[in-house]
This record gives sequence, C-alpha cells and structure tokens, in this order.
Amino acid sequence: MEDGANVMYTTVSGSPSAGESAIFNVVDIDNEKLLRSFPLAGVASSWTHVRVPNGEVFIGTTSKVFVYSPETKQVRDLGIPIPGTGSIYSLVHDEEGNVYGGIYSPTAGGRVFKIDGQTYEMTDLLGRPVDNGEAPGDDGKSEMYVRSLAYHNGYLYAGTGSANGRVWKIDLATKETASIGMPELPDAYKSKENSMQFVYGLTVVGDELYVFWNGTFTMHVYNMKNGEWRDKTIENVRGLLAVTPEHNGKVYTNKRDKYMWEIDVETLEERQVMYFDGSIRSSAWLHVANQPEFPGIAMVTVSYDGAAVLYDPPNGKMRQMNALVDSQAINIQALETGPDGKLYMSSYGDGGAQYDPAANRFVNFPLPQSEGIGSLGDTVYFGVYPKAQILAYDTTTPLSTTAAPAHLFDVGEAQDRPFVVTAGAGKLYIGTIPGYGELGGAITVYDPDASASEGRPVYEVFRNVVENQSISGLLYANGLIYGSTTVHGGLGSVPAADKAKLFVWDPAAKRKAAEWEPQLEGKSASNGMISGLTLGPDGLIWAAMDGVIFAFDPVTKEIVKSRNLYPSVTNYGSWRPIHQRWGADGLLYSDVAGRLVALNPDTLEFRELSPQVVLFTLDEQDNVYAAKATRLYKYAAARPGTLTVAGPGHIAVGQSVPLTVAGELFGWDVDLASAATITVSDPQIAVVENGILTGLQEGTVTLTASFRGTVSQPVTVEIADVDLDIRNAGFEETGAHGAIPGWSLAGKAKPNDIAEISSDRFASGDRSLKLVNQDNGAGKRIAVQSDLIEVLPEMPYAASVKLYLDARDKGKPVADSAAEIRLAFYDAEGGELPQQTEAAARIDGPIGQWTEAAVSSTAPAAARYVRLFIINEAQRNVAVYADDASIVMKE
Repeated sequence: MEDGANVMYTTVSGSPSAGESAIFNVVDIDNEKLLRSFPLAGVASSWTHVRVPNGEVFIGTTSKVFVYSPETKQVRDLGIPIPGTGSIYSLVHDEEGNVYGGIYSPTAGGRVFKIDGQTYEMTDLLGRPVDNGEAPGDDGKSEMYVRSLAYHNGYLYAGTGSANGRVWKIDLATKETASIGMPELPDAYKSKENSMQFVYGLTVVGDELYVFWNGTFTMHVYNMKNGEWRDKTIENVRGLLAVTPEHNGKVYTNKRDKYMWEIDVETLEERQVMYFDGSIRSSAWLHVANQPEFPGIAMVTVSYDGAAVLYDPPNGKMRQMNALVDSQAINIQALETGPDGKLYMSSYGDGGAQYDPAANRFVNFPLPQSEGIGSLGDTVYFGVYPKAQILAYDTTTPLSTTAAPAHLFDVGEAQDRPFVVTAGAGKLYIGTIPGYGELGGAITVYDPDASASEGRPVYEVFRNVVENQSISGLLYANGLIYGSTTVHGGLGSVPAADKAKLFVWDPAAKRKAAEWEPQLEGKSASNGMISGLTLGPDGLIWAAMDGVIFAFDPVTKEIVKSRNLYPSVTNYGSWRPIHQRWGADGLLYSDVAGRLVALNPDTLEFRELSPQVVLFTLDEQDNVYAAKATRLYKYAAARPGTLTVAGPGHIAVGQSVPLTVAGELFGWDVDLASAATITVSDPQIAVVENGILTGLQEGTVTLTASFRGTVSQPVTVEIADVDLDIRNAGFEETGAHGAIPGWSLAGKAKPNDIAEISSDRFASGDRSLKLVNQDNGAGKRIAVQSDLIEVLPEMPYAASVKLYLDARDKGKPVADSAAEIRLAFYDAEGGELPQQTEAAARIDGPIGQWTEAAVSSTAPAAARYVRLFIINEAQRNVAVYADDASIVMKE
C-alpha cells in the first residue's frame, strides 16, 4: 500500500548505451494509473525488488542498488555493492529492515552483500564467494552466481550456480556457512546430481523452503526446522521463481506443459488449475479495488510488458490490466539479411523484427532471443537461447505477427547459445556455446532435405571438436568446414585454454581433419576468440581476432596477409563473433574490434566507417545496416568518386577479352569490372558478360560503365580481324653483326648458309629476308623463326608470307626449288604443342616472281604463344626471298 492504494513496483528495462536507462515505476493498481517513474541512471534492467517493513523498496539492477522512499517519493542511488558486481539477482530482508543481495561476478564470484536498513551502508557479508568449492564435501569448483536468496529466523539461504548449484545456509550472527545437502533425487534425475546448474528460485512458506533447480526442472521442499528434505519431487517446473506466496494453504507454480499448478503445502499434492504459458514473477495476494470479477483476494503479478495481471487460480480466472508503464526499446541481439533480401533481427530478450529495404517498412513478430541468424534456400533459421533451440521461417510464406517461427529442435548436448548459423552443400551448420558452467561447444549439422523426407528433424551434434572450446566461426568451402573457436564457455565457467584455434572439419568423414593456432606477428599473448571466417574472391579464407584481420591459404594453412588495425585491442570478445562480409565492390566490410570498417583486400588499407558497432549486415544493394544498441543505422553504399572503363582499342570477331573498370572508393583505386554495369552501344556487334567483352561481328561500339550512380566516360572499341605484332615483319630493320631483329635461325646453320637482310629483291619497302641453302643433300634446309608472339587459346589464326624463288643461273629454273612457311604454338613455359594437322604451306613455283604463301590453324587450348617459320628447301646456292610476314586472328 502507498497513500491508501495498492501499488505495484516494477522496472522497465532500457539500454544505457542508447541513452535509455531502466525506469522504475510506481503503479496504482486500484485505480489503474501510473503514479510516477524514475530513470535508474546507468543500468539496463532489474531482476529483483524487495519491500522492507518501513515501506521502502530496494531495487537490484545489473550492477547497482537503488532505494525508493514512499514518503519522499524519490529514488536514491546506493551504488555498486561489491566491486566486480555483474548483476544482482535476488534481494531479501530481515525483521529489522536490513537487506541482503546475491550477485553474479566473473571476477569476485557469487557473493552476498548486506545493506544496513538504517544507514544504507553496503558490505560484503562473507568477504568471499558463498560457494568457493572449499567446503567439506563440495565439488571443488567455485560458483560465480548467487541466483536466489531466502531469509528465515536469523538465517540466510543462498542458492548458487551455474554449473552445480547448491543451497547454502548462512548464520547471520556468526557468518558460519554450510550446505544443506541434496534431496534424494528420483532415478530419472540421478545422472544430473553433479550438474544441477542453478538454484533458480527459493521461496519460504512457513518453516519450509521451496527449492527450484533449473538443471533438472524439479522443485524440492526442505524443512528448515528439522533440517530434512520432504520425500517429494515436483517435476517439469519452469519460470523465474519457485512458488508464489501461500494463500489458503496453497502455493502455485508454473510448468513446462504451459499450465499453472496448485500445490497443497501440507500434503504437497499437485493439481493443474489453468492454462498459463509464461513464468510467474514476483506476486502478492491482494484485495484490489474496482475489480468486480475479483471480489475477494486475487493473486497479483506483472507481465513481461509491465502490465499488472490478476489471477484467481482455483477458479481459472485471469485479467490483464492495461500496461500503464512506458515501454522502452531493447538492444538488438542478432542481425542478418535473409534470402528474400529483407533484414531479420532479434532483440535481447523476446521480440523479432523484419525490415524490408525496398519498402522501408518494419514488421514486428514474436521471436525468442536469437543469438545467431542464417539462411539456407528460402528459409531463415534462428539460433535461440536458451537450450540452443533452432527455429525456422519459410520466406515464401506470409510472416506471422502473432506466432513465432516454427520450432525444429533443440541441439541438446548441454548447448545453449547458437551464435553461428551458416550453410553449405544443402546443409545447415550451427556453432554453439555450451550452457552455464560448461566448457565445450559443438557443431550441429542439420539436413533439411532428409528432415522433409523422414518427417522429423534430422541432425547430428559433434561436441568438443576443439576440446573445451566453443565454436565462434564456421565456413563451408572446398567440401570442408573451416572453423574457429573461442576459449570461453557458458557463464560461470573458467576457460581451460588461453588461445583460440582454427580447425578443419570433414563433413563426409564426420571428424576433425586439422587444428592449429595461427601465428600472427605481434600476437603472442592470449587470444581468446577467432571469428569472422569468410571466403574471399582471392580464394583465401579471411578471419579476425582482436583488432587483426588476416587471410590464410585453405590448403597450406599459412597466413598470406594480415594487418592489425587496432593494436591496442586485446582479448576482444567472448561469444559474439566478429562479422565480415564482402561487398560487390570487392571490399571486405568488418566489425573488427567493435568498429565498422571497410578494408581493401589488395593493399590492406582500411577506413573506419563508424565506432561502436558489433552487428551489421549488407542488403542486396550493398547498403550497410549497423545495429547500435536499440537502433538500426543505414550507411548508403559508397559511391565512386570517379569511374573509368578501359579495354583494347580493337578485338577480333569471336575474341573475348576482360575489361578494366576502375573506381575510386575511400580514396583507393578499386577494380569494379565484375560489379559495374557495362553498357554496349550495339549488342549485335559485341556483348559484355561478367566484365568480359566478346566481339560478335565487325563494327564499332562504345562502352559505358556505371556503378552506384557514377557513370564513366564512353570508350570506343573496333571489332575486326586482329593483326598480331610480328617484329620486323617487312625485314626493313637490320641488326649488328648480321642479326635479324625479331627473328632467329631455327636449328643449326651450315658454315656457308646465308640468312640475312638483303636489298637484292623486295616485295615492298627496301629490303627482304634472303635464305640460301649451301647443302645439296636431300632434305637439307635453312629456316628462320619469329620471336614468340602472344595468342589467345582456341582462336583461329591465319599467316601469310610473300616468297620469291630465285634461279642458280639467270633465267634458268632449278629443279626442286621450294620454300615453306609454318605456324607452331607453344604453352606458357615455351614448350611446343602438338596440333591435329600440321600448319604448313609449301610453294615450288613459279620461279622469279613474288608469290604469297598462306596457312591457317586454331590455337590449342593450352596455347599462349605462336611462332612463324620461313624455310628454304631449294637446292644448293638457290636463294629464297621473303617479305611482308603477317599473322591475323580470324573469326
């Protein structure tokens, strides 16, 4: 009661990083109105409130304690109770108004603090963790949580967790501490006796303590007067508390069957009373005014949206009042682009959103807290905390705004948080963090096709792929899974290693094929998480650790490239991976070290686009969407400052050549040939596909490139037969000591053979090539060969040379006068390639005049070069002259 009215005290969660702290509210439930609200500076949420005998309300938040006075109507910030406090989960009070709180702390451990009811002085009650693992009969492991508290007759009962929680009895006068032991567990739960997880709820009813363990989903009743457990196990319990306060000899709890159950406090007999798909929170039995449907005492609690709810469990009645408190946005927890081009988001808590970039429209839908989101085919998959649940939504069907996506399966194997959801070769690969107090994550392989065929989820779970480490990155490439780890396990666990690993998983053999620690320069200290695995267009696998982005060869596993963008950042991250995504512009976008950056993979230059970003995605237009606390920010895709398209001035009909499109992005010259749109003025003459220009018929076209609104200047390309560049094709150039530039002897010449530039005869210009064979033997010849000339494989080529057969005596023809030209193709190493038919042309007349010899051939698939041979096969002392050599690439 406050000022004569029944009031409810509740705190709405906020996001301090978004400038929206949690808000404490005072609600008049008799008259259904909000009386007042108070921001709780610097905190995000509250798990617990307690009202002490003088009416003051103490508020336990994520790190601090506040107190509200119903007299002054003000809230006072009492500060952090114990250094290292991560969250305050439970508050209780004694008869004198002193308050006791239980904390979670990864550094200080699970401790209890005391607040003096008169002075508000806060002290560490025991000066150590409650469950430090050292008590006689304890498991030797210190627990980081005091998850629940209860007070009774001078004793404090503390429920610990997260791995194997117990109930500890603390004598407030002497500070002596002892475990109250364990109840006798039914056979079905005995295997869990050393992995009970949390004592999630404690409720005092008379002289009895109701104890709820979430590891077994069971509740047990301990008699604090005689120190014995009652012989009863209440099964299938879920929720935030053990039971409600007692009313008419009954208490109430909620179960996983989505019903509220009544428990008789004398007999512990149970009865299902009404549908209840939720979790009972703090509650009280009150006579609420102005509620004709509840004329007597009603159970009053609060819903997740901050509305007061009235229940009459014995009669199955319920009424939810209007939510009078102002709602606040909560942080975005996961963000991914779906196969339909829409963005999918999960909040920290319950709630999902779909954003359509094309329509600029958000749609909210029910979704449990998803840690990771991925897609396969048309389906979006959500990796949900807790219990590593996998949900699915078919994007070809309407999105329900009233029902969550379909639940497929729980991973099991003590897994809890699926931060990595990716796909490859028709299967979904899920990387998980284990549950509270656990080490050892898992890879889960889900087969949607087999699941559809068998009518049930078909999946396999492989835990401890890297011993005692969790999965923070998965990438399907080359028929293998490349993975990375974090040394961190579930909350409340202590890492068993100080360096994360990379590994290779063989999905066919279902085993690990390799595991190693990347050797990064300047990173010899502990590196707790490697993540951000992505396959680059260069065939390398890119990853990130702390402030470093690096790339390794998937075959040799050697690091090929790396840069430490933020050298001051160390031991970055525990669970949430760094995200790395390739833009159509060929740049790598990353939230390495919690900053949004663009990286040039060729030069490793980078540009920071925004600080404080741990979630982002790209839409189909390469716009960047970054989540910052409760807000989604859009960064338009970077537009090139300049854009140029370049290619050959001419190509042959049938020839295909790559074009170069260079754009200026972030001050860098970036190759945009595969991403830009290249327009051809006449597609009947030439076409461009994937940055490759192909000539179709003779003619001239102009090419124009455009990318993200920037348009290049046009360039002109002529499509025609292409003359290859033969050096000294007309034999006009002479060299020192009789050398013929661009040509050389083919084979060994005889002492008196002649191969020289001559002005005796010429078809054009002033000179020609003169060849004289001084050997009169059969089959003897002299030949020259051109230098190697680059060609394109599988393209047709035609060669021609003008030849002149001379006579020994003027005017008298010589028998067996002959000359030949030949084409030969070579591979990249200069080795001659075989051809199906010899590419040669021979002439043996007429004597004494210029005659053109021609030959055609298609370059083999491995061809990179061609040579042209000119050969004199005439008898001794008969000259052959050659001029105007040519090689043309034909259609």
